[in-house]
Parts: sequence; C-alpha cells; structure tokens
Amino acid sequence: MVAESLIEESNEKEIKGIPIGEVIKLIGKLPEGYGKVLRLSVFEDMTHKEIANLLGIEAHSSSSQLARAKKMLRKMMMKYSPILLILLVPFTIVLLKKESEVTKDKKKIASKQEKSHKEQHSKLQVMRPNSHRYMTSTISTSRSAIVQEKDTVAVNAINNNSEADTISQDSSCENESLNTIHVIKKIQLPKQNIAESFKQKAIFNDYEKNRLSLRLAYSGGLGDTRQERPYIITEKQATAPTGEQPSSVSFDNWRDYAIYLANQPTDVGSRSRIVVVKIALNNANQPGDDKIIRASHHYMPTTWSFALKYNLSKQFSVESGMNYSRLCSDFELGTDGNIIQEHQRIHYIGIPMKGFVNMYERNTWGIYGSMGVTMNIPVNSSLNKDYYIHNKLSDTEKASIHTPLQWTVNTGLGVQYNFTRNISIFAEPNLQYNIPTNSSIETYFTEHPFTITLPLGVRFTW
Repeated sequence: MVAESLIEESNEKEIKGIPIGEVIKLIGKLPEGYGKVLRLSVFEDMTHKEIANLLGIEAHSSSSQLARAKKMLRKMMMKYSPILLILLVPFTIVLLKKESEVTKDKKKIASKQEKSHKEQHSKLQVMRPNSHRYMTSTISTSRSAIVQEKDTVAVNAINNNSEADTISQDSSCENESLNTIHVIKKIQLPKQNIAESFKQKAIFNDYEKNRLSLRLAYSGGLGDTRQERPYIITEKQATAPTGEQPSSVSFDNWRDYAIYLANQPTDVGSRSRIVVVKIALNNANQPGDDKIIRASHHYMPTTWSFALKYNLSKQFSVESGMNYSRLCSDFELGTDGNIIQEHQRIHYIGIPMKGFVNMYERNTWGIYGSMGVTMNIPVNSSLNKDYYIHNKLSDTEKASIHTPLQWTVNTGLGVQYNFTRNISIFAEPNLQYNIPTNSSIETYFTEHPFTITLPLGVRFTW
C-alpha cells in the first residue's frame, strides 16, 4: 500500500523495482513524528482529525507532516539505484572477444590437422604394395616422426610384420595395404597439448609487460545517519559600545531568541529576520519545553575516482589520481510547521596517494593490501535555508560557506579478477579515518571520523 501511494504522487521510474521490504526499512528511518503520522494515515487509514486527536496536535499539522514524510521517503527511494550496471558493458565485450579468439585458434588447429591427413593420404596412394624397398622407406620415415618410446616400439613390431609379408609370395595386396595403413596411423606430427594453448597464465603480477594501469571506481551507498539533539543558536550583536567590536550571543531556547530578535534595531531588519522572529515566537508559544532541538540528516558520501597505478616490482606498486566526492546534509529546527530547513551541499576534489603490496595470486585471481592518504579540497560549498510558517514557505536564503581542507588516511584489502591481460575488476573494502578539522560545519566526515567504504571498479592495464 505504501509503494502504491507513493507511485501515485511521484515519477514511477524513480522508484520502480524497489522491494516492499526495503520501503518498510526506509519508513523506519523517517523522524519519529513523521513516521507516526505516515503509519496511522497509510496503515491504519485514519483521517487527519483522528490522528490529531490521538497525537494531541492540530489537524493541519498532521496533514503537513504526512506530506513532508512522503516527500522525504520519495527522496530516499530515488537514491535506491544499482551502480555497477555501468560495468556490465565492458565485461560483456571482453567475454565475447575472448570467445571469438578461442574459436579462431580451434579453427587453425583443425586446419593444420586436416592438411597433415591429406599429405599422409597422398603418400599412401603412390605406394607400390609389393615393393620391399617402399615398405622399408615408409617405416624409416615413421621412426623419425615418432617422438615417444611407445610409438617407436609399435613401429618396430610393424616393421617385422611387413618384412615377413614381403618375403611371402602368397600375401595378398589387400593384406599389405592394411599393414601399410596401420603404419601410417602411427606416423604423427609431434604431439601438441591443445589445452596449453588456452591455459590462463597468472597475469596478476606480470609487471615486466604490464607496468601501468588505469582504474575507474565508485563508492557510496544508501547509508545515512539521523539524530536529534539540543542546539545553540549564535547571533552576532548588531550594536556595541563605542570603540568596541560587536560580540556574539547564544540561545538555547526559542523564547529568549524571539525576545532578542524582536528588540533588534529596525535598520538591521529584513524579510528573513521578520520571518525568523515569527518562527521563534510560534515555537516559544508551544506547550512544554521550548528548548531548541536540531534534527540532522547526513547522507553517506558519493565518490567517483580515476587513478594511475605503477608497478615497482612484483610485490609493490604506487598509485595516484583524482577523486570527486559529494557530501549532502539536511538540518531542521522547529516544530508544528514553524521550522527552518537547511540544505548543505559540499563538493570535494581529492588527490590520493596510495601504496599497494600483492599478498596472494593464483591464475587470474589476486589479493592485495593498500594504504594511503587523500587531500580533499572543497571546490563548492552552499547552505540554502527555507523558512516555513504554519507549513507555508515564507522565505528562502542562499549562501556560500567556507569549508576547510579535509585530510583522510585509509587502509584496505582488495580482491581483483583479471578477465584478460588488460582488463580486470576489483572490490576494495577500506577503513578510513577523517582527520578532525576543528570547524563548526557539520558533515558526514565530522560525525563519522572512522568510515568503512567499498570502492568497486574496473582496471585497464598496459
């Protein structure tokens, strides 16, 4: 029922193919208030008036929370998309190419064998069955062509039989022809193990011929964190005594914050400031504690990378390249439709340096360890604010924020499979530590100093 309700209000392509079990899990990640309203409305089929009486809220608040819950759920479901489908195309091309090469080799071998049989058959046609000299010459030729001891013994036995048949004048042409054919069957080209031609050699560490490799990788997922905790709003005072710099004041409750904003000079007022005053007053008039609570929602970073790897030896190699990472966070202050929403987006360009050591290899499989450091440089950071009064959007602000450098150290264990000498796929689980920046900006990195990632990708070697 939840999936059907969402499909009616959103693009069907955006959530197509999501199992119902995953939808239930995503509902569990919604804020507690939104989750209650969504479950009562969708599963219990209650009206907004009934929900309002049960939860002790206004009917319009129930309606707005349900709309916002569905909106957040749709965003979460839109991120449910398979990433590795981009790898299927090159892998399919490689497999078809490999099958074509094997077919060509088999045809070449069959052609050689057919040519050899034709040459042997032409020799048989010019033979004189009653000639002792011919039989001796044929057997002599067979001895030089046979490379194994058991074949030599067989030819010697045939030699004795053929000489006896030549001395005896009562032997028929038919018997001599049969003996000759038996000798020809023993005359073979040097044996060739066809399986050796197609045996896959260990190419994981062929550093003499393959010293450079280019890798393309992706890491990210549906992981995110959500938490609610007390929040302190800090405001810079508009006025200060003569000769002094304006100081900052902090507030942990809506009432004090509303009084402070209302008493500010009119020349520093703005539309946004007036809207904030109304939001603060509405939250201060709510029953119960008016402490400022901030809900934070940090999404797991999405990273695309390419890098060049150079083999120093059979055991050791180094790698460097460039990463692109996108960090998204959403924040919310306020209750009952009087809220301030913040949308934070940070884009990083990373420069990694890594060292690798090969730990195990067998045919086309290999296991390796890695350790390195990455410098993440912020290239664009923004913080957009939406102000709602009684669930109606009243104002919007867009601003840039100053984000510091983010250093990350990581170590991992990778598994690689080589389709050919030049193309392979890999999975490389990593444990990374995000070094604290002492910045007031909250990101997934600051909230999770230790992070486990799973880069997946393809590597091209030459």
